[in-house]
Amino acid sequence: MFEKYATYDLDDFVQDGEFIRWVKYPDSANDFFWSSLLETYPFQQKTVNQARQIVLKLSTSTYTDVTEQDVDEIWQNLQLSINQPVIVIPLWQRAWVRIAAAIVLVVGGVTLWQIRHEQTNQGSISREAYGVLSGDLTQVSNEAIDSMIIKLPDNSRITLSRGGKIQYKTKFINSSTREVYLTGEAFFEVTRNPKKPFVVYTNELITKVLGTTFWIKTNTAGKQVSVMVKTGKVFVYEKIKEASAGPLAGMILLPNQQASYQTDSDRLSRTLVDDPLPVLPESELQPSTFNNKPVAELFDILEKSYGIEIQFDRNLLIDCRLTTSFMNESLFQRLDVLCEAIGATYKIEGTRIVVDAKRCM
Repeated sequence: MFEKYATYDLDDFVQDGEFIRWVKYPDSANDFFWSSLLETYPFQQKTVNQARQIVLKLSTSTYTDVTEQDVDEIWQNLQLSINQPVIVIPLWQRAWVRIAAAIVLVVGGVTLWQIRHEQTNQGSISREAYGVLSGDLTQVSNEAIDSMIIKLPDNSRITLSRGGKIQYKTKFINSSTREVYLTGEAFFEVTRNPKKPFVVYTNELITKVLGTTFWIKTNTAGKQVSVMVKTGKVFVYEKIKEASAGPLAGMILLPNQQASYQTDSDRLSRTLVDDPLPVLPESELQPSTFNNKPVAELFDILEKSYGIEIQFDRNLLIDCRLTTSFMNESLFQRLDVLCEAIGATYKIEGTRIVVDAKRCM
């Protein structure tokens, strides 16, 4: 009964109804099924973890709109380049689906003019998506399905959640920078190109990368924007205010770090993501079973696996040893186990974890 999952990739899991049901509505039967599957096909652990994070992020998101005036301000200075169409691939579609649909708006109004279908060799535009031709901008909106994959002309991919929309230069490929305007929540998988940085504008926050994967989320009221990094490095900074002549307020984010911008207080802060994921390749991860292992070494293993600094007093833990095993526990669940075993506690300070421990007797 597990056979079909042996060859599943990330898109297959995100589209699978049984998988989505397990992630969103777990119960003992589903937990047993998927735990058994991962024991049968342990090489799928990383892909399952990635798909689970995407489903969770996209199922709990909320959205907000921004004004057209802001959009015009962002895009007015972009250079002209060759025309490249958008390719939108809904998650429920397979690679063989070729039918494309686009709805074109008459410039200066919001009345739908026509729906047309055209063949493409790379993907399709679903009936739930529509393209808005306003000047030299292309807009794609997801109004009907939980998540939609959009393939940009540079082969970057955006997983756009329900209620979200993006805008980008219709003449995208030859610009000196690849710029996208986002409303709502999306997961970005950016094709690396050091000569053409990829920039995402969201309300008053700007996210700049060369090639990486990350989430961007805005809350319902539009008063908070969060950027969460999965892989690579991301530079996040505030949009330049007209009255401001000072340096940019920005920061570099590493995997498992997030930046949150509060529009009310004009404050940009950095911390860890809610559910950190391993940053090491599957082949480099340590075994899950430990026999009489020094606790200090267990903390070191977690630090390396997740790329997160874990601070503790090695002298206090020199005599602490532990026999334990882990399966699908999160980083914080594993920390709970270790700290409870030695009578310690931990807290998050910025982007590091600080363990408060006592000497083992």
